Amino acid sequence: AGRLEQVASPQDLHDRPANAFVAGFIGRGVVMEAEVTGVAPGRAQVRLAAGLSLVVRADTARIGPAQVLLRPANLRPDADGRAGRVLSCTYRGGAWEAQIHLHGLGLPVVVDLPDKASPGGHVALTITDGWLLP
Repeated sequence: AGRLEQVASPQDLHDRPANAFVAGFIGRGVVMEAEVTGVAPGRAQVRLAAGLSLVVRADTARIGPAQVLLRPANLRPDADGRAGRVLSCTYRGGAWEAQIHLHGLGLPVVVDLPDKASPGGHVALTITDGWLLP
């Protein structure tokens, strides 16, 4: 028997998934382990692997272990960003979808690039946002 995980609009399913299963089922992205270090209305300060700290959107948050969803729209190329190595790069009609291993983070992230990147090459990215899974 199946189980209903979340009832919401398509946009909310994508932007505010209720759990890691929904996050992986709808859209592209990666769920990373994190530690919530601060909480404000609608936001949470989190620390990812390698001490990378950022503020992400959150409905509810409490200090302690958590999971953060990073979608391609939450990352952008930035010469001053975190260095990463290109694992793959595929043209997806209007953008190049790249899997990039950011130094210090355990899982590769997916980002849309304006230009082709060569596997094995280096790209620096900034994480602009994310979603704290409830």
